[in-house]
Amino acid sequence: MTDHPDSVRLEIAAAAARLIADSGLDYGAAKLKAARQLLGRAAPPRGALPDGEEIDAALREHLDLFDPDHAARVARRREVAAELMGRLAEFHPYLTGAVWKGICADHAPIHLQLFHDNAKEVEMRLLDERLRFDVLTLPHFRDPREAVEALAFEWRRE
Repeated sequence: MTDHPDSVRLEIAAAAARLIADSGLDYGAAKLKAARQLLGRAAPPRGALPDGEEIDAALREHLDLFDPDHAARVARRREVAAELMGRLAEFHPYLTGAVWKGICADHAPIHLQLFHDNAKEVEMRLLDERLRFDVLTLPHFRDPREAVEALAFEWRRE
């Protein structure tokens, strides 16, 4: 491994991409685990940790090289997302995350952000659709520094 921060950053991004693709880790956990794998317990040099865009690029490259089902998976998940968005249209859904970016590893969920003044109405609608969900907080897609309440649910048609 080279000590040049740009090279280290790209190596960490590539290792993080492998962890995301193979293990389903989220970007933050994958980045930290990759840094530990490559650097040991040493603190990474200043500027050595990749940002989300660098990890996206490395993940896209990894999936293009090693996952022949990637394009079909993206298409299937986008079809499912479109169906869900139609069923939940009254909540003005936005597709975000890996499926929106077109770089979804096998473990990548479909992320929809729904907007309504009353989160309870969204919850009731999901219950009516027989979708089990968890309540959590996520970064807003327009401003990642702003947190929004989110309802996470799994829906499988595949």
